[in-house]
Amino acid sequence: MTGWPEPGGEPDRTGSLTAVRSGRRTQWAQDCALSRMWAGVQFRDARTRGAALGTQIGDSVYVFVDRHIRGAVGALR
Repeated sequence: MTGWPEPGGEPDRTGSLTAVRSGRRTQWAQDCALSRMWAGVQFRDARTRGAALGTQIGDSVYVFVDRHIRGAVGALR
């Protein structure tokens, strides 16, 4: 996906209004969550709980993909 830098990388500078302007995905995600709260779409509690849930899901996906890349996946039970 263009415009999504790797952590610590530089964002896409195409000038597109949809390009990520933050240098890190975590900062971009925090900015998006804050904008939803400021717009009145979400409450602060939804923002913090959603971020925690997203982190848990992201960690699980990372472990899943890493195991598959390394070939450390056992047989299905």
